[in-house]
This record gives sequence, C-alpha cells and structure tokens, in this order.
Amino acid sequence: MVTDGAAYYELLLVYVDDVLAISHDPGEIMKDIGKRFKIKNNGIGPPTCYLGANISQFKLPNGKLAWSISSQSYCKAAVDTVKRLLAEDGRELKSGKRPHKGLLPPKYKPELDVTDECDAKHMSRYQPFGILHWAVELGCIDIQIEFTIMSQYQCLP
Repeated sequence: MVTDGAAYYELLLVYVDDVLAISHDPGEIMKDIGKRFKIKNNGIGPPTCYLGANISQFKLPNGKLAWSISSQSYCKAAVDTVKRLLAEDGRELKSGKRPHKGLLPPKYKPELDVTDECDAKHMSRYQPFGILHWAVELGCIDIQIEFTIMSQYQCLP
C-alpha cells in the first residue's frame, strides 16, 4: 500500500534480460534486483524501451499520469533487418509511396500453392517472421490477418 493507505498493484515484467517495474517506487524494486543481478549500464530510471517497444509517459486530461507504448523504433529496426537480408541476396527493398492493398494479393490462396519447398538457404529467410509477429503484438494490427495467413506456413516455407 502507498503511504496514504490506498491499495494498488505492482507489476514486474521480466523477459530474459529485459525488466520493467511498474510500482509506486520502481527504483527500490530495481535496486533490490541489482543486489543479485548486474544491471546493464546501471540502467535504473524511467523506462524508455521494453522488448523493442518505445515507452512514454503522458498526462491525462484529469491530471493523472499514464503510459503508452509504440512500435516505431522496433519497426524501423525490422525494416533495416529486411534491407540487410535482401542486400545479402543482391536485392533491395522497394520504396516510395504506393497505395496499400494489403500484404498479399487479394486472390492469393496459399493453401493451393504448389511451389517447391525452400532449400536451407532460402528457408532461413522465413526465420525473421517473428519480427512481424512482435510488430503485430506492439500494435501494428493492420498486418495481423496477412501475418496470420502466412505464419501457418512458417514451419515448411
């Protein structure tokens, strides 16, 4: 409880080596963690990033503070990864403004695709598919349906 007796929740989000403490006194929680584990760059402070998501705090009209996440930095890094992978094959990512018609052609039926399976080299190109999954989780819901359709073929591209 806070010193005024009000009840509240504390959240400790941990994924491998990424930790986010949401609490009345998150610094104290992080200091306790720091007694047992090394904290990179003594990084105790207001969060700016968690699992690739940008985190920011803002004030609501009623004066209370709230937190938000965005996928801007994560998506930029994902695009850079795709550019690098394409460059390894001597290709480049198409750029420029084009009308968005979805990720897949409207009449595409992946279940009817009889293309040969990918060899080991090309199969590895599907491994970063997790990048898209996390982008959807971070709020890029405009690609959710296409991602779901394509991800069912991830194990045998």
